[in-house]
Amino acid sequence: YKYRLNFNTATISGTNPEDVVIDLIYGIPASDKFSPYGGGFKFPALYKNKLMWCNRNDTNEGNRIDYSADNAPDVYNGENSSMNGFQSIYVGGVGQVTAATQLYNRFGSNIFSIFVICKDNEVWLMTGDSPLDYKLYPISFRIGCPAPYTLVTAEVGFNVGEDVERNIAMWISHQGPVMFDGAVIHPLQGLEDYFDPSNDNFVNFDYIKEAQSWFDSTYQEWNILLPTGTSTSPNTWLVYSVRLRKWFSRDVGDSQAIQCGITALDSNGRQRIAGGSDDGRVYLLEEGTSYNGDPITYTVT
Repeated sequence: YKYRLNFNTATISGTNPEDVVIDLIYGIPASDKFSPYGGGFKFPALYKNKLMWCNRNDTNEGNRIDYSADNAPDVYNGENSSMNGFQSIYVGGVGQVTAATQLYNRFGSNIFSIFVICKDNEVWLMTGDSPLDYKLYPISFRIGCPAPYTLVTAEVGFNVGEDVERNIAMWISHQGPVMFDGAVIHPLQGLEDYFDPSNDNFVNFDYIKEAQSWFDSTYQEWNILLPTGTSTSPNTWLVYSVRLRKWFSRDVGDSQAIQCGITALDSNGRQRIAGGSDDGRVYLLEEGTSYNGDPITYTVT
């Protein structure tokens, strides 16, 4: 028999659903090393029409970025690529690159697509279309991204000044949540207690790399999952409303807590958010007025 998982209704079709038993799941083994040509890199990113490979860990070159030829993610030779390391990009000192993303914005009459590169305590910006004009600019040597899975972009026209709206990148730094529009890093106020060492809900920085986030473009909300207190995995779910510029929390109970959020599109092109728990369950989020069958309890202030 063949079965199909319907993402919209989370039911199994093909025969009587009550009789279906899934006894085998195929997948691709996870790995912490990626290789365009024999080297191990921590993670990939996209910049314009190139595939960027960041943080080469097998040679202890954590600040190294290699890249493919234009529109050819499987080609790493030729003058328009990193040429097997001959034209690699080295970002600042030896500190490891932790996260990177592309960000588009308009400044005055100019349109820019920039590459935002983060380390634990640094932020860099790269511009250019090819190795001939790539340029690196240091943005901060104090604020970085120690939580790589929290870096997201939001194409929502965030108001950064009078009559100035821009797309933004957001992530969790050691100082708290921040927003970057391609020009200046702005702190997002409201979570100071979580980053105050004297508070019981202080973020467990020994496990900050486990933090997760995603941006829900339907409701224009940035969701973050943080390990707080003595927890070694995300146990606090906080949400920032870009429309209201305010934070609120979500408490679904320890037994139904999620550890990550995944953005996907259904067959109609509608964005859906799926949350994954540490016991292997997947929750379809922002759907109806219940959570896992229980009515949602809310408090309005």
